[in-house]
Amino acid sequence: MLDDLLASVTSLSALPLAAIEKKQLNEAQKGVTILTKRLANGDMESDMAEKVGQIVATMKNKDYPSASAIHTGLVNSVWKEHKDWLKGIKLLIQMSAKAVQS
Repeated sequence: MLDDLLASVTSLSALPLAAIEKKQLNEAQKGVTILTKRLANGDMESDMAEKVGQIVATMKNKDYPSASAIHTGLVNSVWKEHKDWLKGIKLLIQMSAKAVQS
């Protein structure tokens, strides 16, 4: 699961990005790093980890609207506790969707 997130970041970094997009990609990388650490340390409830898995699976299938919908559900329910990585994942979803459209 986390390998797929890292692969998304890596594939985006290979694209010719504008300065603002590079900054957004950096934020996305930070989010993925924080998420990875929290999962590795067991600092996340199993239902939360399952939702992250769903986001990754939908992104892998290029179903960005579904990934975004799952993300929005998390933002509405657990933003306060998980905003440190949720913001980065949102940017990753948005940038990935934009890259596919280009």
